[in-house]
Amino acid sequence: MEPLTRNEYNAAYYGDDPAGHHPAGYSPAYGRVVSPSGGEDFASLAGLIHQTVEVRNKLTLELGCAMGYLVADLRRLGANVVGIDWSPYAIHHRPDPEAVGHLHVENVWDYLQPALSPHYDLLVSRFFLECFRTTDIPALVRLMNRTATQQLHVLSFRPNDQWYLNRTLDWWANQGFAPGTRLMVWARHQVIEDVEVI
Repeated sequence: MEPLTRNEYNAAYYGDDPAGHHPAGYSPAYGRVVSPSGGEDFASLAGLIHQTVEVRNKLTLELGCAMGYLVADLRRLGANVVGIDWSPYAIHHRPDPEAVGHLHVENVWDYLQPALSPHYDLLVSRFFLECFRTTDIPALVRLMNRTATQQLHVLSFRPNDQWYLNRTLDWWANQGFAPGTRLMVWARHQVIEDVEVI
């Protein structure tokens, strides 16, 4: 159900070029995502999540954690958070030191099955849901609804980007998320749109 093969995904999203810079913006010099538009501040995003849902002492799962930058910053705010990603390259390639030991290579479809997944207080994702096919979204949402009592998903709209499923926030809000789920569009260090599913 993944949109790309593992090798395609690793090569295109996590592979470094000879100059040490990655096409999607992962820069070893900064240890954080640095985009052409000025970068992304995971600490600010973690702070926003904390202000929205209060993460302290909550058993939290991040889906699509990559190198664990958001996991690390949420842990610094007191969350008991772990991250999963289907890419071993992402998990093991320059992980944030604060996140080491809290990142796991997992297939999200298998991990979220009720028999295998513990019940989390909070489920978060950042630019994760957009990587799935439209036809897979309802099944994924049903699994997520059974996994956590609260959810917050950060979305990005990139109209010309082949990697992302680009839909409006209203479309996402009508995909069957549990009531109380927060959906946000995050760009340039701020929330552009925010909706709570009723």
